[in-house]
Order: sequence, then structure tokens, then C-alpha cells
Amino acid sequence: MTADDYSKIMLALRGLQRAMIQSANYSTTADRVTNVDKTIGLIQRFFVKKDPPMFRHGAGLALDMENSLRRSRIETSRYECKQGLINLSPKRYFDEKLPPKIIETICGIANVGPDADGYIFIGVADKKADSDKIFLLDDVKAVVVGARYVVGLEREMEIMSYSAEQYLEKFLGYIRKSELSEPLKSQILSQIDFVEYKGLSVLRVRIPRQKSISFVGDNAFTRENSSTILAEGKKLLSINGLFQRT
Repeated sequence: MTADDYSKIMLALRGLQRAMIQSANYSTTADRVTNVDKTIGLIQRFFVKKDPPMFRHGAGLALDMENSLRRSRIETSRYECKQGLINLSPKRYFDEKLPPKIIETICGIANVGPDADGYIFIGVADKKADSDKIFLLDDVKAVVVGARYVVGLEREMEIMSYSAEQYLEKFLGYIRKSELSEPLKSQILSQIDFVEYKGLSVLRVRIPRQKSISFVGDNAFTRENSSTILAEGKKLLSINGLFQRT
């Protein structure tokens, strides 16, 4: 749930402290639950279900993405970079085979283990050859971050005649229609946003650490360095063991 009207929330909370139940053993009694319920009752009507904010700005977020891209060179199994959803051939068509691969990669990153989050960045090339090709095709000069090349997605939106909202909705649609298992699927839908980095927009997909194995339909995937592979037999048992230890 997302706050819809901050001013009304603040007005609703006026006088709440005086209405709170206070007792010497507050933390071990039902009084605390009662106080929480009172607070929720006052403000819940000012919250609505929404997709996450699409654009996030600020030096802090840009720095966070930059640090992630630098780490991705070492922690390759938890990171994936895609230059975009349109291929780099002269015909420049939308690659319908790519979204299913991204779904499998999300699953694979989630199954690396329960110790850390992972990320997929769309609008970031991982090869200089792709960066050079994008410069020739789209006249976009990449921003180099470590071994990655931020090329942004504005060029694709122009080719597709999409607004940023339409581009994001198209990507979210693939996630919604996928067979990605829960709770990972719902978590991913709330962890996708655009990050503006030095004038270029990058779609960032955060893959939260999981408590159990994730699947796409009946199949589980994992990562070996930067490759996503089907997990079967002993490899599947090994992955299961990672989550059993948590």
C-alpha cells in the first residue's frame, strides 16, 4: 500500500498520542496491539494500492546504482545487465524471446542463495561492442561505470513510440503473465523502477533475497557466474540445501 494523501494522514494522527494506552509493562501486554490497531484505523483509508514510483531521482539512488554496477563485475551470479529489449540489428525489432529469458534470470538470481539481493539493469550494456553499436545506431554515447556501459532506454522508447509509463507497463505485463512463483513474483512487481543516471534512464529490477527455492512453472533455475541454467537433480538438491540452512 502507498500513501495517497500525506496531509490527511498527518491530520488523522493529531491527538493520537493522548489516546494511546500506556502501562508499565507495555511491551508485553495486548495494549501495544490495541495502540497499533488504533493507528491503522485512523490512517488506512488514506493508503491505496499502487505500482511503485516509476522514476526515482537523487544523488543517493544514482550512487547506489553505480556501486551495484561496479560490484556486478565481481558478484556476477547476482547481477545481470541488458542493453534493452530491442535488438541491435539494422531492423531494430522488439525481441520477444528476451522477456522469458529475463524471467528465468530473475528466478536464477533468487536461487543463488538467501544471503543477498540481486539486480537486473535494463539499459546497461555489458560489452563494449554493444555500446559502440548503440552509438552508431542511436547516436547515444555510453556512460562507462567499471566494466559496464550505461546506454539508457530513451532510444528504445523513441523507436517504439512509447512513453516511459508505457514502456514500464509493457515490462510489468510480462512479469504479471509469467509463471514466476510466489512470493517472488509479487515482490518483483513492487521492486521495479526507473533510475535516472546522468541523463539516462535505466530500468532496475531488484530481486529480494528469498527464504525458499523459486520456480518458473515447474522449472527451477540458478546461476553459474553470468549464465542462467536449469537446475535439476543434484544441483536442485544443492540449492534446496542453501535455503534449509537459513
